[in-house]
Amino acid sequence: MQLKSIFRFLGKPAAATVIGTETEFRGEVRSKHEIQIDGAVIGNVIGPITIGPQGSVEGDIEAGRIEVAGRVHGNITATEILIVRSTARIEGDIHYASVSVEHGAQMLGMMKAKTAPE
Repeated sequence: MQLKSIFRFLGKPAAATVIGTETEFRGEVRSKHEIQIDGAVIGNVIGPITIGPQGSVEGDIEAGRIEVAGRVHGNITATEILIVRSTARIEGDIHYASVSVEHGAQMLGMMKAKTAPE
């Protein structure tokens, strides 16, 4: 089954960029479309991102929608929603508009909600 078919089956749009398992990327990643990380990124990520259970990012992440099931060592800024799965481990400060955290997730750092302008 192709990757796009699997994502459609799961009810999730296919990622435009995939960093697969056993792949390490060094440098900044920027995308307007979904980034799926199942390997390792050493550098900042800017754009909507999903980090799979085996994925990791060592750097800052900035996007509207961020989903973490793997590891992050860096600061996170989610301007729309941050979804933290039970398998996630995050070390760094988190800024968010909305957040969902599953039981079992590990987070170490400051969490700050973005307040709506009055």
